[in-house]
Amino acid sequence: MDNKTKHFVLVHGICHGAWCWYRLVPLLESAGHRVTALDLSGSGVHPKRLEQVTSFHEYVQPLMELMESLPHHEKVVLVGHSYGGMAISLATELFPKKISVAIYVTAFVPNSSSPPATLVQEISTAHHRSKGRAWVFAGQIWREADAVSTDFIISVIECGQQWTQRDSLMDLEFSFDHGPENPPTSVIFGPNYMAAKLYQHCQTEDLILAKMLLRPSGLFLEDLAKESMVTSEKFGSVRRVFVVCEDDGLLEEDFQRWLIENSKTKEVKLILGADHMVMLSKPQESCLCLLQIVEN
Repeated sequence: MDNKTKHFVLVHGICHGAWCWYRLVPLLESAGHRVTALDLSGSGVHPKRLEQVTSFHEYVQPLMELMESLPHHEKVVLVGHSYGGMAISLATELFPKKISVAIYVTAFVPNSSSPPATLVQEISTAHHRSKGRAWVFAGQIWREADAVSTDFIISVIECGQQWTQRDSLMDLEFSFDHGPENPPTSVIFGPNYMAAKLYQHCQTEDLILAKMLLRPSGLFLEDLAKESMVTSEKFGSVRRVFVVCEDDGLLEEDFQRWLIENSKTKEVKLILGADHMVMLSKPQESCLCLLQIVEN
């Protein structure tokens, strides 16, 4: 590849797969770039089943194998969406010299001082208390005693577990393979939840496609609670950009901006009117945003 041609590696979020990038891939390729959209373990068309993926490291293995296979002189543009931010963070830590920029598209981005899952507690105490919300992490609940009534229940969303009104769960489903006293082990988005929180600005055919292709995905909360995933020496040495999606119903804008502040991410882009599945609802804007980042 010449200096102007970039290699974009696109990493999907939870329950999704490489297929969710299908509108963006041809736009990047038509701009002269190489694109790899991969399936993490147990996702998309990857052959492993949910119960065969027993750890976060197994889940992200396809990305690690890709990074390992790259020539030493090649640097890629890593793009992580939603829970895919966890995967590209580990790749950035392990292969910092093979990454020109890590781009977090409304994605979970950790810091080097605490385990990724502890962000949930931090969000509860530092950001969401004023809204009367409470969060649960690793079986522990943080809330002000008078802030949440008894008709509230736990709703886990990607990088955190949020107390919310009973009817807002809709058809979001969780599995508790280690018993109800422990954190949930997997999640699957139901069609009503998808339409209301993730795909509200997408075309009908994309929502139908997602209903056909979504798979249950592990959360790996116990793994992510053990130790910090990244260091300032390696992860911190790589250029990092966060793309805020204004109308995201899953990871709301204030949550995204808290992640930016907490991770000390310096570069921030905003896509107006974008829902959670921005690569489908606004592919042209997504492509332009990514191109502006790599051309900067």
